[in-house]
Amino acid sequence: MEMNELNLHSCMIPMVCLLKHMETNGIIPINDRISEIPPWMICMCKKFSDPLITFNIKLFLMCLIIHTHTIFKPYACYWLTPIIHICNQMFENSSEGLNIFIIDTIVILLS
Repeated sequence: MEMNELNLHSCMIPMVCLLKHMETNGIIPINDRISEIPPWMICMCKKFSDPLITFNIKLFLMCLIIHTHTIFKPYACYWLTPIIHICNQMFENSSEGLNIFIIDTIVILLS
């Protein structure tokens, strides 16, 4: 993990480890053709798309998705639009234009 404020947050490593543990122990199905999004991910997706949730929380969730992208890949149809929307918001609000976070996200989306 790159050392930035999001990755240094005290919850990031435990959350990544939790998702990896769930994947390793079969709690999250490992299958590229999954039709239904799991209930825990529905909750996460709703928070990610909720306009009342602060942008920092959405960035944290996006960073979590980037670190565990193999877990989220089968559910890309649910996540693609909200992630692109957040990237667009970041790009529009940035004085730098494209930053490393947006570029990393785009690379993950294209993989």
